[in-house]
Amino acid sequence: MAPQKLTDYERRRLDNIRRNEEMMAALKVHSKANELSSAAKRQRKLRGM
Repeated sequence: MAPQKLTDYERRRLDNIRRNEEMMAALKVHSKANELSSAAKRQRKLRGM
C-alpha cells in the first residue's frame, strides 16, 4: 500500500502538535502534572477519602 500524501492542513496540524509537544517537554509539564497528582492523592489518603 503506497503512503498517502498529507494535505496542507494535515501537515500544518502535525507540525503544530510537534511544536506543542516540544514546548510541553521544555516546560516539564508532564512531570509537574505527575507531582500535582501525587500530592493530591496523598492529601486524599490523609483525609481518609
